[in-house]
Amino acid sequence: MAMLISKSIITSLGGYSGSNPKILKVFPSSPDLLNEDVLEICLPTGAVPNEFFLKEYQKTKILIYTFEIEKEEERNDLGSISFGIGSEVEVNNLKSMILLIFNFLRRNNILSFLILENAMPEMIDALNNEGKIQFTDSYCMDIKRELKANNIKLEKVSRKRRGGMI
Repeated sequence: MAMLISKSIITSLGGYSGSNPKILKVFPSSPDLLNEDVLEICLPTGAVPNEFFLKEYQKTKILIYTFEIEKEEERNDLGSISFGIGSEVEVNNLKSMILLIFNFLRRNNILSFLILENAMPEMIDALNNEGKIQFTDSYCMDIKRELKANNIKLEKVSRKRRGGMI
């Protein structure tokens, strides 16, 4: 079941006074995506944690999920992970899988920007193929198993008919 995710971008806004939003990582690397327009799309002004946005950039659909990284001393950091997706992607399926990933990271207390940045290639592959993500030496997530354990049934992608009636 190929999801057809092509790119991923992680952004952050520090919880400290005077912080500015920034792009932390683009995968695969693409210098043309390191600009203010992309940053504004991937971390929308006024965004709060645990929101999804569906936007478009240069004719590519972008699914964005915002989250927070808890801090003990300061306000929590706000972050986002964005995926460039093909038109064949069933957005609700992708949302379900993203939530499973973040619930896994929170449940195991390993959610951090560094973990996300390091896992980006595996995350894209796992989301495209319902595979596994090795976050650390001790923490590996199997998306297919998590879907089953949480009784989540993925919707079938509806194919538009072409041509006339037979």
